[in-house]
Amino acid sequence: LTDKSIEWLRKQSGDTPFFLYFAAVAVHHPITPSAYMRGVSNCGPYGDFIQDLDLSVGRIIEALDYMDLADNTIIIFSSDNGGEIPGNRPEAPENLAISKGLKINGDLRGDKHTIFEGGTNVPFIVSWPGVVEKGSSSDAMINLMDIFATVCEITDGALPASKTVAPDSYSFLPALKGIQESPNRTSMVTADANGMHAVRMGDWKYIDDTPPEGMPE
Repeated sequence: LTDKSIEWLRKQSGDTPFFLYFAAVAVHHPITPSAYMRGVSNCGPYGDFIQDLDLSVGRIIEALDYMDLADNTIIIFSSDNGGEIPGNRPEAPENLAISKGLKINGDLRGDKHTIFEGGTNVPFIVSWPGVVEKGSSSDAMINLMDIFATVCEITDGALPASKTVAPDSYSFLPALKGIQESPNRTSMVTADANGMHAVRMGDWKYIDDTPPEGMPE
């Protein structure tokens, strides 16, 4: 996937806008780090697989640098959910990594299947030279679906006129520019793997402890 992405990137130029969506297999199951990375992390196969992902991202950025396009490219790195922590499988690669000191979801409670922060609060890293201040951070509440509205505002200057197009997407361009006084998103609904819902607003989170209809007791 990395090779194909770089091959495609090298066909682009600074004259025409381009968009690359890179959905890496790492660090999803099966945990299969490359032979090149095995043993590098000292955290077992799971840690080695993270190193593979890091190398892939680095190679893509290196390609943009080589083409002299990095300074005019927005790079977004994130995840669709928190890391998995198999609770009843001590032999699982994730648990081996944890025993070696890797904190998969940091200090957050739960993992990818749960309604807790470990399941929904994910890394979100943006590189945009000249706009996003290097080393800065933001407390703005955003959702992955907000990327759509943000890219619309960056490229077209506005959201699509039709209200049926991504009505639940909010631009976080002000947060990228360091303007956080009035965030566009003030609340968010999240769900776990079984469909249990929660509502986030400010520093508060309400979990609706009602199993979806049809779920076993």
